[in-house]
Amino acid sequence: MLTRGACLLGACLSATTALAGDAPSIKTLSIAKDRTHLYVTFASPRPEPSVISKLQWVINAFPPAGPSTPLTAVSTQPLRNYFNTGTCLVTVSPGVPSDTPIDVAARVGDTVVTYRPGKPPDPKPFLEATDVPDAADLYFKGVVAPGHTTTVNSVDLKLAFAWHFSRVDLKPSLVYKHDGSDDKDPDVLSSRLSLVHYGTVSWIVDTPVIESDAEAKTVNIGGGATGIWSHHFDGRRTDPKTNVRVLSWAFEPEVSAGLESGGNTKNLYANNLGEKGGSGAYLRAVPRIAAFVSVPGIGPIQKVIVSAEYLVRILARDELFLETRDLPDDVSIKPALDRHARSHTQASVKLMVTEWFGLEAGYEHGTLPPAFKFVNHKATVSLVFMAAQGPR
Repeated sequence: MLTRGACLLGACLSATTALAGDAPSIKTLSIAKDRTHLYVTFASPRPEPSVISKLQWVINAFPPAGPSTPLTAVSTQPLRNYFNTGTCLVTVSPGVPSDTPIDVAARVGDTVVTYRPGKPPDPKPFLEATDVPDAADLYFKGVVAPGHTTTVNSVDLKLAFAWHFSRVDLKPSLVYKHDGSDDKDPDVLSSRLSLVHYGTVSWIVDTPVIESDAEAKTVNIGGGATGIWSHHFDGRRTDPKTNVRVLSWAFEPEVSAGLESGGNTKNLYANNLGEKGGSGAYLRAVPRIAAFVSVPGIGPIQKVIVSAEYLVRILARDELFLETRDLPDDVSIKPALDRHARSHTQASVKLMVTEWFGLEAGYEHGTLPPAFKFVNHKATVSLVFMAAQGPR
């Protein structure tokens, strides 16, 4: 019979043992409704995904009455977007009894990592915090003034939901970007159904994609494919009060390349250009670079997240472009059809007062499909909320 002071995997460690150097540690443990799947989240620095499936586990359940019960780890696999979440799925047999605490230990290289919460594992969360805006499934940024008539000054909204399968996620999503000022308004309302595979090199296949402006004056229907490379770097320091290694910074660069294709099925702006209907088929190459930095906050600020992104769409044929720069107040936005490359830059600093909610100072410049309405050096200070869907 094992007790809570027993040796696991040849190493006697307590729940408060400080691991030497930058060894991994377990941050949270939750359980699925079927009681046979455990969701183990590693804190940074986390093991490489290639190591996860090879981990050796010792898992014991401690029912309120009776001896401890050893559980067998049948399999272990990293979950979607492991680089951002650090969560892996451990399948155990037999299942964990209800209201029963469990202890887990895993050998990661030469280090034994233990987690002994002293209470039954929590149910898996529906939503979890994320430091990377691109990984958020529920994202809201903006300022809305409610009153007798509601004034929308600036809104950036993303809604997504994923169904998880063994190798891919099936993910519908909706994006809405709008501003009350013409020369600051991206004017985007788009929806897509995506197949997503996460890994060191992730890939996304979007089909179908429906791109529209907020008033549906121009509509594109098409698809696309993107390959994404990303990696997680971080640094740790020793807390002088607890002598425990804590996260001091995290950095995640991303590089991606994609193709977008389809057809413009509606273009009311084209009436001003002597065209009829939509402007036809389109094909775009889309290289992109992005970076995300997270550091712990001070006082009421839990963390500070800095993000930046630059992408350019290289067009194979003419597409709509709405010029907003240097226009007199009484002159309407000028539509055009041309092939010049369409770039988009955005950067932000988020001061998160909770894991989910904070204040953001942001910058945006450039154009987004389908209207490619030019956003001319937009600067905002907004409230922001972002969360990712919890593990499957």
